[in-house]
Amino acid sequence: MATVRVYKQKYPARAHIASELEMVGADDFGTWLYRPRDVAVDRVGVQLMPVDRWWTAWWWIGWENDPDRRWIAVDICTPPILDAGGWRYDDLEIDLVGRSDGSVLVLDEDEFEEARHAVPYPQEVVAAALYARDEVHQMLDRGAEPFRSCGWRHLETAVAGGAHA
Repeated sequence: MATVRVYKQKYPARAHIASELEMVGADDFGTWLYRPRDVAVDRVGVQLMPVDRWWTAWWWIGWENDPDRRWIAVDICTPPILDAGGWRYDDLEIDLVGRSDGSVLVLDEDEFEEARHAVPYPQEVVAAALYARDEVHQMLDRGAEPFRSCGWRHLETAVAGGAHA
């Protein structure tokens, strides 16, 4: 599999985290990237870089002492873009977690409130972030794709393909 660099930045375009992920495919939802289990991260996952959405999502297997735990993590962010250096997006602090029991958690809204005033975020960025939070929450609640099964299929395919799982 080809590798690609992913830059998760803090708004506006301030360096935060860079990762090397493996390309596993693309579909109508966007581009799928794979993170194998390693010493630093005791879980395996795929990340979706969606088309024209103000979020990016991870499907994970493994967490702390439970190597089989499955969960979805969503970053509310500027729409991911691919350039010559890799994928880039600006994290807007709000996170959602879809748990295996079907519950959905919204996290870090306090960090969003602090950042939106401190940076400050333009009003159109604030509106897009809040809209995306509500949209993703509804999608996770309803089990809409790609959250129902599509992401899990991409993860299973990546793991079965022998990609450092």
